[in-house]
Amino acid sequence: MKKKTILSTLALAIFFIGYNQLTSNPLGAPAGYSGSPADGQTCANCHGGSAVEVNNVLTSDVPTTGYVPGTNYTITVAITGASTRKGFQVSPQNSSGVLMGTLTAGTGNKVVNSKYVTHTAPSTTNPGTWTFTWTAPAAGTGTVNFYGAFVSNKNNITKQVLTVNEQTSTGIETRLGENETFSTYPNPATGNMFLNLNLSAGSYVTASLVNLEGKQISTLFNDDLSAGKHHLQLDVNQIKTGVYFLQVTANGVTKHKKIMIQ
Repeated sequence: MKKKTILSTLALAIFFIGYNQLTSNPLGAPAGYSGSPADGQTCANCHGGSAVEVNNVLTSDVPTTGYVPGTNYTITVAITGASTRKGFQVSPQNSSGVLMGTLTAGTGNKVVNSKYVTHTAPSTTNPGTWTFTWTAPAAGTGTVNFYGAFVSNKNNITKQVLTVNEQTSTGIETRLGENETFSTYPNPATGNMFLNLNLSAGSYVTASLVNLEGKQISTLFNDDLSAGKHHLQLDVNQIKTGVYFLQVTANGVTKHKKIMIQ
């Protein structure tokens, strides 16, 4: 009887190990399996086999001009295949494993340790699709890589790196003085806009919104700045939708740029 019990227990253990290798973890992948340089492992470390590089599973609605800091974007995972138990893990990280931006789970997925998004139940459809929200990081962060690992079955483990760039400028630079320029982005702007200044000398700088009738309606920035390049975030949350002029004054020179607030 004891021998039969041991054999039965062993057979059951083998069944569950094989089941885990053939299908996606029903509760989502544990943290640290995104395939990033810092994580160093993918779904293949649990399911067996090796992860194949792909480029069509992970997509985003970040425009080709780049992400705007603080803006929300939708990230989509779409895994194709006949298997009815698909799963994933995705994480936006730098090379040291530091989270870039903020993650918010969508339907059928969850955030683990604030840095990873994974399924809450394996997908039974083809393709298996999930979406979640990524809030872009602070200005000056630069390029962000999304690392993703995906499983359809034991013989279909894949991984992908989705790269998005930061939007650095839209429109043509406007010359302030002989050696000074400024540019703004995005245009149209929603919530926040950004002002890039290149000053040849230190100056007291003001940035104001002026309506089409020439009336100043809001001062967005006024402070002393040193010579060199500056990247300023301007809050336009309380500004009504419409077309305005951004008025910038530095070193005794004032220039205007037409912008739109949405």
